[in-house]
Amino acid sequence: MVNNSLAFSKLNGDNWRHWKFNIEMLLCYEGLFGFIEGTEEEPTGDKVSEKDNIEFRHRKQKVIATIAMGINEEQQNFIIGLKDAKQMWDTPKEAFEPVSRARIAHLGAEFVRVKYQPPETMAVFLGRLKQAKDRLEAVGKKIDNDEYAYQMLMNLPPEYGNVAQQLYLLDDNGFTPENVKKKLISEYDRLKYENLNEAGPSYNKTNSNLMLAKKKKVPKNF
Repeated sequence: MVNNSLAFSKLNGDNWRHWKFNIEMLLCYEGLFGFIEGTEEEPTGDKVSEKDNIEFRHRKQKVIATIAMGINEEQQNFIIGLKDAKQMWDTPKEAFEPVSRARIAHLGAEFVRVKYQPPETMAVFLGRLKQAKDRLEAVGKKIDNDEYAYQMLMNLPPEYGNVAQQLYLLDDNGFTPENVKKKLISEYDRLKYENLNEAGPSYNKTNSNLMLAKKKKVPKNF
């Protein structure tokens, strides 16, 4: 079946309507449409045999493979890691189905509300921001590099104020998402190291006192 699915163009982001129709017709022909419709359920009960379970899993895997192999590599990031057939279908559908202005507004609000939340790492925060950006762009709202770079500097704790001001002074060629990301991660590492050093003397002093107390309790052998 996977080979048959390649008889039509793969999903590339611009052909969702025709791709959706072709996949639906292919799955209908194979008797597998229920998996993406949500009506195909795993067999349960005392009379269900191991053979029935194996057949169900095999059919579900056919659906997953058909959808995955019918999507261009550039678009496969949406589905990598998914194991459920309906989720494998709903994810690109959510990304490429025409959406309302209300949906775009909601995703836009999510994007600008992404906030750095210690104790998460800077890399995790920037990853969450990129996910919000990708969701917004998936529904047709393009985020230019300037806007993306500025948003990286929003909602940061006060201790990042100095590095933010330095980045704002960069020229247009230097103020890019890549440069801002590198600088923020570098600043995160610097602050983390600085905090460890500040905690170091107190920690060492406590350890020394504990060691001294233990030595005093050790009886001398005569």
